[in-house]
Formats: sequence, C-alpha cells, structure tokens
Amino acid sequence: KVSVANGSGWYLKKGRSALIEISFQPYKLTKVRELYYGNVSPWERKRVYSPKHTALITKVDDIVAYFKSLLSPEEYKKFAEMQELQSQIDTDDAADLFEHAFCLGVLLMVDIFGYNEM
Repeated sequence: KVSVANGSGWYLKKGRSALIEISFQPYKLTKVRELYYGNVSPWERKRVYSPKHTALITKVDDIVAYFKSLLSPEEYKKFAEMQELQSQIDTDDAADLFEHAFCLGVLLMVDIFGYNEM
C-alpha cells in the first residue's frame, strides 16, 4: 500500500485504482512519527495499581519467600529459572496482545471515522 501526502489528508492506495482518504491532525501525525522512531512505549507509563493488584503481588512474593525457605539452593535456582521462563512467556503474550489490539484499534478508527473512496 502506498501513501501520498496531500493538503487535506493522506491517501492510501486500495487495489489498483481506488484511493481511500484519511484525514489527519498535525498532533496525531507527530504521535505516529514518535511511534515510528521508537519514542512511544506503552511500558513507559505511570502505573497506578489497584489494591487488588497490590494484594496479588504481595501474595506471590509471600509464596516465593516460602519456597525459598523450603527448597535447597539448587532446587530454588530451578524454581527461579521457571519463574524467569514464565515471565518471558507473559512478555511474549503481552506483545502479541498489544499488536492485535493496535491493529484492531486502527480498524475501528477507520470504521468509526469512515473513509471516502475516490
């Protein structure tokens, strides 16, 4: 798909000849550029945890401390390795979800704001 800047918006080539007009505001274009250059990261946000979330973190920490006191150093090392692997799986799942949600968000915006075929 090819996009060409125009005074009133961006045009995306759809198929061989049809064009779709998508209007933009300068602020939105700036955010897209920031995203493109890697300056926007969903992980760099102020996070406010709910009391429920904080309680879950405390519970997990307590269970980890329990196993640390119960297991031998070698067994705990294996337990910590399992936790790290689970963390990697969770990170991959979060990245996949972000990608899916981002694409869905774009499709929703196109649907909500509509487009003009030319």
